[in-house]
Amino acid sequence: VFSFPIRNTGKISIPFEFYFTLDDSTMTNSSTINSAVNPFTVNPSSGTILAGESLLITIKFQPIEVDDYSLFLHLKLLNLLPGKSYPIIPIRGKSLRPLCHFELETKDYLFDSIQNLSNSLDPNTRVIEIETIGIKKIIKNFYILNPTSITYDFEWVKEGNEQGKLKCLTRQGTIVGGKKSEIIFEYSPDNIDVLETFWKFKIPSQNIQIPFMILCRSLEPSIYFDKTSVNFKSILVDCPVKESLNLVNQENIPFYFSFNDILNENSSVIQINPNSGFIAPKSEQIITVMFQPRSEKIYNYNLICNVRKKPNPLVINIKGEGYLIHEKVYCQNVDNSLYLLSNSDFNLIDFGRVFLNAKSSKRITIKNDGRFPFDFSWKIKGNKSNCISINPEFGKVGKDEIVNCDIDFSPTVHVNLKNVTAVCQISNGRQYTLSFEGIGAKPNLLISEDFHDFGPCFIFRPGMKPLEHRFKVTNKDEKEISLDVSISNSSAFEINAFGPPCIAPNASTFITVLFFPREATKYQEYLTVDINGLSKTKLTVSGEGVDMNLDLAHSDHKSIGFGAVRVGHVVSKTIKLVNKSIIPVKFNLGTTSVIEKLLKNFVTFSQTQDITIRPKGYFNLEFKFIPTVRVQPFFEEIHFECPGYSKPLFAVHGACHGIEVKIENQNISFGAVVLNSSNARKVQLRNVGDIGVKFKWDVSRFYPHFSITPSEGYISSGMEVPLEFTFHPKELDHDIRLDSIPCFIEGANPLTINLSGVCIPPTIQSEVLKFSTAVRESDVKQIPLTNKYPFTWMVKPVIDNEFWSCLESLEIESGQTKQLEIVYKPLQMTNDEHKHEGSIFIPLPDGSGMLFRLLGTADKPTAVESHTLEIPCKTHHVQSLKVQNWLKSSQRFKVVIEQAKTDLSVLLKGHSYIDIPPSAAYDYKLSYFAYKEGLFNVKVTFRNEDTGEYLFHTLQFKSTPPAVSAVYEMSTIARQPVLQEISILNPLPITVSFNVTCTHPDVSCPSQFNIAPRSEGICTVEFLPLQAKESSTRVTLSSNELGVYNYDLKLIATPAGPERSIQFKVSLGASQTQSFRFTSYAKSKIEYLCKIDSPDFTCEKSVIAPPALASGGVEVVIDVVYEPSKLGDTKSFLSVSSPQGGDYICPLIGHCIAPKPQGPFTIKAGSFASIPFKNVSAQTANFIMTIDNVNFTVKNQESIGSKKMVHINVNYKVVNSKAPKTAKMVVSQVGSNVQWIYYLKGI
Repeated sequence: VFSFPIRNTGKISIPFEFYFTLDDSTMTNSSTINSAVNPFTVNPSSGTILAGESLLITIKFQPIEVDDYSLFLHLKLLNLLPGKSYPIIPIRGKSLRPLCHFELETKDYLFDSIQNLSNSLDPNTRVIEIETIGIKKIIKNFYILNPTSITYDFEWVKEGNEQGKLKCLTRQGTIVGGKKSEIIFEYSPDNIDVLETFWKFKIPSQNIQIPFMILCRSLEPSIYFDKTSVNFKSILVDCPVKESLNLVNQENIPFYFSFNDILNENSSVIQINPNSGFIAPKSEQIITVMFQPRSEKIYNYNLICNVRKKPNPLVINIKGEGYLIHEKVYCQNVDNSLYLLSNSDFNLIDFGRVFLNAKSSKRITIKNDGRFPFDFSWKIKGNKSNCISINPEFGKVGKDEIVNCDIDFSPTVHVNLKNVTAVCQISNGRQYTLSFEGIGAKPNLLISEDFHDFGPCFIFRPGMKPLEHRFKVTNKDEKEISLDVSISNSSAFEINAFGPPCIAPNASTFITVLFFPREATKYQEYLTVDINGLSKTKLTVSGEGVDMNLDLAHSDHKSIGFGAVRVGHVVSKTIKLVNKSIIPVKFNLGTTSVIEKLLKNFVTFSQTQDITIRPKGYFNLEFKFIPTVRVQPFFEEIHFECPGYSKPLFAVHGACHGIEVKIENQNISFGAVVLNSSNARKVQLRNVGDIGVKFKWDVSRFYPHFSITPSEGYISSGMEVPLEFTFHPKELDHDIRLDSIPCFIEGANPLTINLSGVCIPPTIQSEVLKFSTAVRESDVKQIPLTNKYPFTWMVKPVIDNEFWSCLESLEIESGQTKQLEIVYKPLQMTNDEHKHEGSIFIPLPDGSGMLFRLLGTADKPTAVESHTLEIPCKTHHVQSLKVQNWLKSSQRFKVVIEQAKTDLSVLLKGHSYIDIPPSAAYDYKLSYFAYKEGLFNVKVTFRNEDTGEYLFHTLQFKSTPPAVSAVYEMSTIARQPVLQEISILNPLPITVSFNVTCTHPDVSCPSQFNIAPRSEGICTVEFLPLQAKESSTRVTLSSNELGVYNYDLKLIATPAGPERSIQFKVSLGASQTQSFRFTSYAKSKIEYLCKIDSPDFTCEKSVIAPPALASGGVEVVIDVVYEPSKLGDTKSFLSVSSPQGGDYICPLIGHCIAPKPQGPFTIKAGSFASIPFKNVSAQTANFIMTIDNVNFTVKNQESIGSKKMVHINVNYKVVNSKAPKTAKMVVSQVGSNVQWIYYLKGI
């Protein structure tokens, strides 16, 4: 290796390039040297020399054949001045075949971790490196090959006087031609150090000696604690506390460790587990330190851990403080003074006698006189502890603070506190026990009774006196007792009177309650007696409201008539009164004025005052009418009367009169009357007597050709009753006669009358009335009728077929013409061969009549009703269809449901048969369900299979778009997929194909799927959110056969956690690159922005992610460079974010260790070496350079900008020939203990 510097003395940078030629002419294609056969290499071969800077050029000669080599090295520079030529350097080298070959690994540097390839060892000096971890013996062996055919002896000669550490176990030997010989060195270090020894390998017979430098380095094992100290802070005395730390072994071999024994008083305070053991390679051992202070003081102890083969022990500083709790607990007296409670004995707390629901309190004061806060808690023990409460039950007392705890005795039942205690436990301290005494008792109040039933009572009316009851209350206690009585919002009970609110001892008072029911029902209410405002007792009052139900035993006694009584006759009447109430009724008959009027009219009663009837009992009231003189007709209403009630019972009427009734005409002749026609005559029946009488005709004598109206009745005095005699012959006869038909008169002889008439046949009309209509519908025809008679004519037509109808009677005034409407409403259909036939006869007042023939045609029925409905598809709908049974007998109908155009997507269901009672209506339920949108026409026919008659409904269903079938909630974290299965039933006998659509970018679903006939299918929807947010979308499934299904998705995405952390480990001044890999799920090409919040980590500002694959995401790689600026650990986060792709967080953990030595750097005498150095700190810093050999010089101090690379020029000039040719340069940063070591070698 040969090195030389070149320097740019200009003011601009100069690009350069080296190349080799066979001669010193300018390079041509024919003169260039193939690099594969060129034994010379130059480094750097190209680049740029900055203005005013120097660059060290190294030429390396590495021949592979024995030969003499001669070449020319050209330096090509740009922008040379005119007339200037490129520098040309002749290069020569000669290669020889060696007598021996050392099988040693070729290394240019002392340490494997050095990355600088600019310097190498002198080819005449071989370097052997021996490295050990810790202080232990190590063997270094290698082989020497004799490539010649001769045999020769060899020996190793050590230079210098150092003894003991490095030994050659094979100092002399013989190597046969073509054979190998093993060389063994043994290194036994006694401390951590670097040993440089120089040896010469000699072959005396060949007069050959080869210099060797053997560099021995014993490295400190990388074993350390992740913490240098453990601070337990303040711990309660005798309370053990544990802390853990890790013993870390970064080496590739195990090590044994042990802790020194802890002497004196600290042996019981600090315990280590494990105390000793082996720690595996590349592992961590958890060490548990238990600290248990024994006294109130500060502890500070250095714990020594010895690691075998490690010269310096590990030290952990243990700190902690023991403290005690200093508390005082007081109880407050009645006079607010405090007395100290004992923690070694029971402390008695007496509450005395306390009323139920009252409260007696005692205050406990807890004071903290110590420097540290403490917790306290109360625990109550005993069978009757539920009436004792402590507030607060637990808490914290700070330094110099006071906390008051209130102990309340609140009995709710009678109780005597015995064996009830409360313990106040000071956390990790003493406890105080309180023993309670006290009695909880009710106030000694005596109430005469706690329940009173008023029983049944008539509903209260104004004028009635309410029922009353008094409760007696007596105070048997030694203390005055206050009372307050209340009742719920009741309309039936009322507190009428209540004594003084406070009752003195042994005194009494009364509570008066009134009962006045408002309704016929049972009542029960509670009177609440509030005693001292603490406890309550209830008094129950009840009663029943009943109606006063006094009535006549027989309803026909409502009106009692004496009739027309003759003077001197006696008429007696008796009525029975019944009490239907459940309690007795006491009443009077009235009113008084009415009773007096009846007495004046000679009517007497058996009793009118103070009548009492037991429940469900009867009372016979007798009264007589004994007129002594003629009495005008009278009518009086009798009432029953009692307080609050007055009700009419019956009426009494009568008179004292004579009897005489006459008939206007005793012989009536009707003349000629048409068969089935009629003729009427009116005769007056007059009462010329003094009293009204009853009359009654013997109607059996009139049958069948005559009738009378009315046939019986009552005729008052001086009044007339019109009697209508009608002749309606039933057969042809020229002489129809009835003689002496009797009329019976009450209290008098009967009257008689004679009737006669002639029956002739009717005249048939030539006109035929024809009707035509749909079955069960109507057709109307009219017949004009003119009344030519001088009186009003009442027409009563007769029809002989049930399918025709008209008015039963039609009144036509004299000289008027009216239309008689005939309605044809057939209940059965006709055909061409069979028509409906009938007739109508219209009798005339003169006994004649008109007869018309009727002919009807009944066609097929029309729709009962046409329904037009709009129903959302996929919605069940039930439509009611009214079906009327037009017959007076039950009918069974067969139901036929038909579609105008058969569609399997429409489901129509209903009963196949229905039974309808006579003349009844039935609501038939038709179930409709359509899977898809459309217009569907349906006909539902109800047919009587026995008669063939039917009716039908028509329906037009318009299926509108469906509603949402279901709503699903899908929740997951970002970039974690979640699935939702949507189940769909195919009811059709064919395979159905569905198309699936969803516009949400984070929702994936199949574009199409099929469902087999009459089976269920599953559509799986995947939600893969890229960002944390909430949203909603709709998934639509559509098919030609089953229409559209809408499903709403409520999408919830929560933030994703951080990715797996990346750990770095590098020495200060070096850098390390690792890759962060993540999966991008974005379906399009997007850009992610990268950000790190620590300057020690760097990466690209952004990265482009290609579109994700359909089957999954695409991997994206970001290179992160860790270049620490200080020793120790650095933690940061890499944030990768995109509005479309989401956010990724990766924790970054960097561990920076001390810089490793570099070199050796070879420097020729009188020359210099340029060593690159970079300021890795975040700010400009001053650096001091020192060398331990006077032959080497360097600039003492230099200020270097942050993150800036400079070259340190080291000069080598021999000023002391006795000094070694090696040196060590140390670069130190001002204000820091970090050092960079560079090994130098002069030649």
